[in-house]
Amino acid sequence: MATTKEKVRERVIEMLDDIRPHLENKLDKLLNSDFIDFEKEDDNYYLPKNIMQALAREMEFQYENIHANRADNRKINELYRAIRYGAF
Repeated sequence: MATTKEKVRERVIEMLDDIRPHLENKLDKLLNSDFIDFEKEDDNYYLPKNIMQALAREMEFQYENIHANRADNRKINELYRAIRYGAF
């Protein structure tokens, strides 16, 4: 059965809403640990951007299709390229 643009958007937004508390929890645990020496970090966006990339990897891990085949991975890469480069 086919889906609709509205259903897909709703489900993606739902997953984004679901993952945010998880990512915020991971962020808080990281910031409250002794892993980062804040005295040695410059007050700019370098560290926050690095943390965002790490959180993006966590999100990818949480939603990864462990049964993905080559065709699935190819489709994911195509979707990423469309998002990244605007090939719409």
